Amino acid sequence: MHLKLTKYYSFLVFVLISFTFNAYSSKSRFRGDVFVDVSAKKVLYEKVAVLPFKAPIELAGSSVSDFFTTELLLNYKYQMIERGQIENIFKEQALNLSGVTDNSIAVKVGAILGVQGSIIGTISEYGYQQKKSKKLPSVGLSIRMIDTTSGKIVWSVSDSQLGSYKTSLSQHAKMMVKNMVTALLRKCREVGDIMATALPKPEIISISGGVRSTTIEWARDGTSLIKGYQILRSTLSEGPYQVAGKKQNNGPQIIRFIDSKLLDSSMYYYKIQGISKTGLLTMPSKNMEIITAGPPPQPYNIIATSGDLRKVTVSWESINDPNIEGYFIFRKTEESFFKEITYVAGTAKSSYTDSGTKKERLGDDQLYEYAVCSVNTAKVRSKRSKSASAKTCPLPSAVTNVFAENNMVKSVALRWDKAAENNLKGYCIYRSKHFDRGFEIIAFTKGTNNNTYLDKSKGKKALKDGRTYHYRIASYYQKDAIGELSKTATAITKPLPERVKKLQAISGEIKQISLNWEENPESDISHYLIYRKKPKQKKFKTYTQVESKNTSYVDEDLKDGACYLYAISAIDEDNLTSLPTDLVRASTKPVPVKPEGLNAYLEDTYVNLTWDINPEDDIATYKVFRKKSFKKILIDETNSTSIIIGDLLPNKAYAFVINAVDKDGLQSAFSKAVKIKTPKQ
Repeated sequence: MHLKLTKYYSFLVFVLISFTFNAYSSKSRFRGDVFVDVSAKKVLYEKVAVLPFKAPIELAGSSVSDFFTTELLLNYKYQMIERGQIENIFKEQALNLSGVTDNSIAVKVGAILGVQGSIIGTISEYGYQQKKSKKLPSVGLSIRMIDTTSGKIVWSVSDSQLGSYKTSLSQHAKMMVKNMVTALLRKCREVGDIMATALPKPEIISISGGVRSTTIEWARDGTSLIKGYQILRSTLSEGPYQVAGKKQNNGPQIIRFIDSKLLDSSMYYYKIQGISKTGLLTMPSKNMEIITAGPPPQPYNIIATSGDLRKVTVSWESINDPNIEGYFIFRKTEESFFKEITYVAGTAKSSYTDSGTKKERLGDDQLYEYAVCSVNTAKVRSKRSKSASAKTCPLPSAVTNVFAENNMVKSVALRWDKAAENNLKGYCIYRSKHFDRGFEIIAFTKGTNNNTYLDKSKGKKALKDGRTYHYRIASYYQKDAIGELSKTATAITKPLPERVKKLQAISGEIKQISLNWEENPESDISHYLIYRKKPKQKKFKTYTQVESKNTSYVDEDLKDGACYLYAISAIDEDNLTSLPTDLVRASTKPVPVKPEGLNAYLEDTYVNLTWDINPEDDIATYKVFRKKSFKKILIDETNSTSIIIGDLLPNKAYAFVINAVDKDGLQSAFSKAVKIKTPKQ
């Protein structure tokens, strides 16, 4: 019974011819005739029988038919029926073994043998011819195969040749048969009849469907007959089939072929054929049905847990599927749709902690909903899982019972009740100059057991004396997760002492200036600072300090007629210094001005000195000095504005100066000198 070939064989002709290694090409040119019916490629001639050839000599027919059988076996084109089976049929049918030439007998015997083709032949010549002095072997052959179903001639080949005198008749016949078979098979390939039914079929070991892929494994042919394999694929069992790939017959004992880029959950049909070194194809392997894997399974047992600050942990049941490559995590809020937030690679991990991103962190005390989908190696995603929800923890509640201590020096001590929440990092201290606005963070404390804080800021944030400050406290999980602010607590720093009042400086005292002031009202005044400077000096210098029990001070050892500016500050026991008083000015008593208008009137041996009266009211006396060389010698004093100096020597020069002395003994500078010269006697 004929096995009809499917349409794919016509497609394979071109492919396999290009794959062929032509082992049959011979250096000697075949001069005979070859015919192959073009419809031969449509019929599978799996088994054939070579019937005895008709020959002038019976032994020659038997030998040449055996030659032809052997040559076909060597090329694996057909599965051959043994000669013994053929002889038995001939005996049973009472047929002559000396040769078959009738097509009808060939059809009859073939049908009995169960073959698709019967090969018959005629040996027209089998002997020697004399050529000059040499005997040359001469053989003439005509062979054809008959389709045992239709009786048609499938192919025929004939040749007649003289051999070399060095070659025996049998050797010459064998060589001719080989060349004829080579030419026949070449012609078969040309018309597309390339099936070699005697070649071993591929032995399938395993098949499996994967993610958009299929895998086929078969045993590598251990002979040298098979050069490679072609894998045929179709989406229908009846075809048409197309070449999906090729594999060489080398390497491991098991050959593996992976067909990729297929559709999900789809049925594919496969056949495998070996390709011989002569370019013939083996019989196809058994049909294989393989279904590719569908989309990956949907994750299940989704659990979302929180209680942490701005974090939610999502977990799911790990999927035991080697094709799973990882998981995608989705998140939504009550106001949004599901949004893909991350990818978890691999299957070893079945949880993810969502803490948001730098640009989009999770909120506080907010409900989030999560879903998960798996993804396989072909990047196909499963359906999203059922969702699970969790709520992030709220910010800490407000701190209670905040107290701020008053009247501290440039500082404020705070205390409050400890917060009840766990996992707190500490407390955040806020301060403002206003009761209900403008609060700024001034410090973070560490640890929740430390529920006190001393605001003793420095630099630009330093507290000022006598100022009101308002405070609020909040606990925090981290510096960007601060809880609700407490109620406001207010404190006033200790003020500076009041400015000293009624500072007075007394002028006109002899070489001193007396200061006095009112006692400050504060009970903790430690001392007073007195500042002094001259009128032309730019800055005050701290001159001295006076104990708090004193409210006066005498600035002694001053120059006569010197002017000074004074201010004073009160200093308390905390070293707080009041603002200085307004400046007061005072001067010591000046010396009298030097006398003016000194004149000398010479009369004989005495001289009368006169001068203008000094403007001061308290001039007690005027002193008269004789100026001699660099010395001034006191010679007299008077409380009037004239004096007579006698006992002058004749012909002698004299110089006189005076100064004024007040009642406090202050002496003026010397007047201008007056000079005289007594006459000669």
